[in-house]
Amino acid sequence: MSDSGTIHTPSRPEGLLLVALVLGALAWSGIAPHDRLTWLLEVIWVMAGLPLVLLTRHRFPLTRLLCWLLAAHALILIYGGAHTYALTPLGLWFHKHSTWPATTTTAWVISPRDSCRRSWRVSCCCEKPRCTRAAGFPICASRRRCRSAPSSR
Repeated sequence: MSDSGTIHTPSRPEGLLLVALVLGALAWSGIAPHDRLTWLLEVIWVMAGLPLVLLTRHRFPLTRLLCWLLAAHALILIYGGAHTYALTPLGLWFHKHSTWPATTTTAWVISPRDSCRRSWRVSCCCEKPRCTRAAGFPICASRRRCRSAPSSR
């Protein structure tokens, strides 16, 4: 029976493996990101957090589970920063092969060119809709919702 007050931290080889995985992914993602500013904004948290965790590991020991979860989160941030979240190959593959209907939140991921056409069908009641974009999302100029659109409940 283990003592309940003991924190089981990762072993030295396990910690080095986690750091090597994160640093390797960080180097890979920085070679040719889709957008350098997006990459920087996504990975700056990894660049700040990794040294912070390493410097404070003796004073504030982290459990093995937390270290693996932090590494997984860092890898997700790095992956999203390299491709931008809207254009990740894994996300595009999932949307291409899934049977989920295209909605205003998923249609723009599949094909940015015809995103307005797809999203108008679902969420816009305009007679002649105009495609305006706010932060990459198509929005209806009239700002009305169709009666047949699914409710938000």
